[in-house]
Amino acid sequence: GKDGSLKKWLAGRLHQIEEKGESAFSCPLWCYRRPPHACHSSICSFLFIIMAYSLFLHGSAVHELSVAYGPQDAWKEIVIDDRLAGASLVS
Repeated sequence: GKDGSLKKWLAGRLHQIEEKGESAFSCPLWCYRRPPHACHSSICSFLFIIMAYSLFLHGSAVHELSVAYGPQDAWKEIVIDDRLAGASLVS
């Protein structure tokens, strides 16, 4: 079945690595040229920009409300507006 073909492929691949050394397992030389590097770095930069923008949007959606209290206050009541959807953190 499938296990036999996978074992054959793995055995063949290991044999190639033993015969030819590391070059049988490494990337082709065109991968180390400048255009592919520029393409890969551009893709990574684009992904990092998207992640940063997403984090910025989530961070800007946080609203902080300070409630003043003093030693004479035994408790304070806070009413959360219905317009503030999502989770609320009270600390």
